[in-house]
Amino acid sequence: MAKIGRNDPCPCGSGNKYKRCCGLKRQTTPTAATAPPPTETTLSAAVEEIIGAASAGQQKVRELGVFVLVSTAEGDAWLLEITQSDCVKLADGGKPCTVSIDETPHAIEVEWSHRFVVRRSGMEITGYRDKKKSTLAGFPAQQVGAAIKRIRRRIPPGLYRELHLDPEKGDNNYSSRGESA
Repeated sequence: MAKIGRNDPCPCGSGNKYKRCCGLKRQTTPTAATAPPPTETTLSAAVEEIIGAASAGQQKVRELGVFVLVSTAEGDAWLLEITQSDCVKLADGGKPCTVSIDETPHAIEVEWSHRFVVRRSGMEITGYRDKKKSTLAGFPAQQVGAAIKRIRRRIPPGLYRELHLDPEKGDNNYSSRGESA
């Protein structure tokens, strides 16, 4: 079959040049439907989502990278960072808490308020400022524990050291379990 030139008569029989008839339709009609590129979920968006779930009294556990976001039926929400066992409360009784999260394409800085340990009975937290320990009731410990295990399986142990910068020393100085070296 011969190639149709732009200035040749259109094969449809309209009498117009190909470029002004079917050639024009061919240029404007997309060849394949293209799906929009997938949007990346940001930590800020996930935080808003989990605060919304807490406000609605929904229990929810969400994994995002090294983070686990949790909302309870009581309206509390927490952001957990599993490599260092840091956490911060995002909502209390359905009302959002003031939390400092600075997110850029290259780094995420969070002002953590507590350390956490997930136990069968719930989550035990220790405040950084007052060193006060407490156990959270109504916390979905089994779901969070399973989420933490899944995240730890996905991240090679040697990568943990690269996930955090020690602000005091200006370098990576953490063991593979997330404890200070």
